Amino acid sequence: METVRVNLPGRQYPILIGRGLISRAGEFLADVQAGPAAGYPQRPEGTRGYPGCRTGSRVVVVTNPTVSRLYGEEILAGLGARGFAPFLVEIPDGEEYKTLESVARVYEELFARQLDRGSTLVALGGGVVGDLTGFVAATFMRGIRYLQVPTTLLAQVDSSVGGKTGVNHPRGKNLIGAFHQPAAVITDVEVLRSLSPEEFRSGLAEVVKYGAIADPDFFAFLESSAVAIRVRDEGTLVRIVKRCCEIKASYVEQDEREESGLRAHLNFGHTFAHALETATSYCAYRHGEAVAVGMACAARLSALLNLCGNQEVERLSALLKSLELPVNMRGVTPGAIAEALVYDKKAVEGTLRFILMKTIGQVFLADSVPFPEVRKILKWACIA
Repeated sequence: METVRVNLPGRQYPILIGRGLISRAGEFLADVQAGPAAGYPQRPEGTRGYPGCRTGSRVVVVTNPTVSRLYGEEILAGLGARGFAPFLVEIPDGEEYKTLESVARVYEELFARQLDRGSTLVALGGGVVGDLTGFVAATFMRGIRYLQVPTTLLAQVDSSVGGKTGVNHPRGKNLIGAFHQPAAVITDVEVLRSLSPEEFRSGLAEVVKYGAIADPDFFAFLESSAVAIRVRDEGTLVRIVKRCCEIKASYVEQDEREESGLRAHLNFGHTFAHALETATSYCAYRHGEAVAVGMACAARLSALLNLCGNQEVERLSALLKSLELPVNMRGVTPGAIAEALVYDKKAVEGTLRFILMKTIGQVFLADSVPFPEVRKILKWACIA
């Protein structure tokens, strides 16, 4: 088992990466309860009603029906074997259900199960389940402990790490949310075998992102390993997940709440991607597919503004295509994307901000990008 640690002021939590870890969730939760909950001071032994107490046995696993059928019994058995009283709560599968209505539904289940501030939530699923469960954990009784158990590649390399939680609004993606760090992330690479080709490819977009923003050697490794990646070679996947988590942890440690602008680098491609998802009502593109398109757009915008060369654009596009990811938008107009961009949560006082590329492995936050140049990129990207 590999371990990556996220070290924050006054607290830290592990990202555990290996095989067969879902069945050991009870063991890992017991270890977490032996120390402070992420973000909270440890209360004295035996104290009830606080997120850092060691006596909370009630655990609610939030998941979706698909993941529940595959791993629900396994995680419940593992938790029960260590003396926890676990329950399963299902939310519908899909980005369109990452809403306040789904949050309210989970709240009702928590009240019915009589959870208190010593209880724990477990997010068993992909990014939708992880983001929503984290938001519930951040707001239920002003904050309780939660574990991330990501079951998609995208969630394993990105969304499960860093404490960003939230839900969507009709005006934009993740506009309602909070920062709330997990107590631990349990990453079982064996589950990646069960992913559909579409879901697996979706996660690869975030993998490419990490090389593009921070590690040219890792980007080159991805270029040379495309075949091993496509066939889901386990050793290759472990290396990929670990390196992505290391990079993500570094950004989170330096800029936990995205205040200095550094953590915003993780949003490379996401401004275009979120606009694409919003304009298509979160139904036409998987998140990773939208991110792939968004990165291609951001790189091309960078070249248009003479910030990077065309060779960087071509390398990025070639890698995305080799991993069977899209680089253009279909079924949407430039006008619809432009309208969605106005409501992006990264906009500041009406000014659009983009993460742009200098070279492979180096990006920066750009304010006041000329909108006529953005429209040129949208005209190129949108294909009827």
